[in-house]
Amino acid sequence: MPEDILATEPSEERVSAPEPVEPQESHMEIHKPKPVHSWREFFKEYAIIVLGVLTALAAEQTVESLRQHADVRDMTQKLREESQSNAEVLDFDISSARAAVAGLDRTINALSKNGAPLATLPPDPLILSPGDSAWQAIQYSALLPIMPKPLIANYWKIEKTSEHFNARSTDFVAAYRQAEAAMRVYGAAAPTQSMRDSLLLRLADAAQTGQSYIVLAQFFRTANQWALEGKEMDLSLTRQLSSQNH
Repeated sequence: MPEDILATEPSEERVSAPEPVEPQESHMEIHKPKPVHSWREFFKEYAIIVLGVLTALAAEQTVESLRQHADVRDMTQKLREESQSNAEVLDFDISSARAAVAGLDRTINALSKNGAPLATLPPDPLILSPGDSAWQAIQYSALLPIMPKPLIANYWKIEKTSEHFNARSTDFVAAYRQAEAAMRVYGAAAPTQSMRDSLLLRLADAAQTGQSYIVLAQFFRTANQWALEGKEMDLSLTRQLSSQNH
């Protein structure tokens, strides 16, 4: 019986210990900085670092310079396109102003000869304003210091001229409308010599203001063309044009 019990009892299993895993060799090599043994080696290492930094800075500056020059070409082209558009606008303005002044002259002649003006003046002259958005963009950008100097000098002069030009344009339209109002008053009442003289003064003032506007518009047109052609603008051109038109 005891032998049977011993025979039926389960035998104890032996658990073998895991075999030690050998560490794998690492393929990454770590290089420790070499100690500097002399001033010569130190300056050599220093020169390599400085040269690398300077090369990187030079490359960055080159890229930035190329980008800025591309922006300059782009803005110069936009400025030329704006000037070409302004030339067309000024041609239209001059033609419109001449037609208005011619109508004023006809009315003055009729009033002087017959004592009665023409029925109505031509419609108000349609005066457009040349654009300056491209020039304004250049002025308020970082590109102004690197734009071509003759180009900038010409457009500064054009800007100064445009201030007087816009003021004279406003004066002409206002004088023309005052002449129209004076004609309506003259035609609605029994005309007197005093009213006739007052109307003639209004008409003459509008005609003179219009002629002055035309002279300035012609100068502005010529200055704009000179800027397009890259010519150096002469400030005495105003006097030259004035003498040719009077």
